[in-house]
Amino acid sequence: MKSSFFFVALLAMLALGACKSEPEAEAGDGNKTDASSKPAAQSQEDVIGIVPYEGGVLSEQSLNLLDALSSGYWYVHAYLTFKDRKENFEKHKGRWYQFTRDGHITAGKWKEAVTQGTWTYYPQKAILTIRTEDPSYTGEFTIKAATDFSVMIWVGTETYQQTDVQAKLENYLQLMDTLP
Repeated sequence: MKSSFFFVALLAMLALGACKSEPEAEAGDGNKTDASSKPAAQSQEDVIGIVPYEGGVLSEQSLNLLDALSSGYWYVHAYLTFKDRKENFEKHKGRWYQFTRDGHITAGKWKEAVTQGTWTYYPQKAILTIRTEDPSYTGEFTIKAATDFSVMIWVGTETYQQTDVQAKLENYLQLMDTLP
């Protein structure tokens, strides 16, 4: 019981200390992958998989986030819920998501692709919606990203009754059997 509490507290501290809201811009620190060093899309027309909104061109921060989302594989390192914490942690560890700029997604576990679908990003609220053939991979999350976009914290929303979900994902360039 103490170790579960400690783990939840540690994850909360990591989420608050290592992440920031998407709209703020900061320099990267060079961990794992660094999508922020890639050239960003030049206009909103270049960005598909994002909901256009009235009045604006996407911020550089949003464009960098979309570049990061669409590079490599986003592996679940931690997945916490208020109920069945240990069971859900083990069930979701090793899951991955691969986003494409055209709004499509492939998801799986370890080296196996399990499902496909679409994704949408709402920049004004930093919300990512994922819709897949397998409902266990479907969800809507607010996103907090590390400054170099190598780590993200996803927090579930009410849309799919996932307000008790928090997940830490890390970006890797290839599929793996185990996480480092």
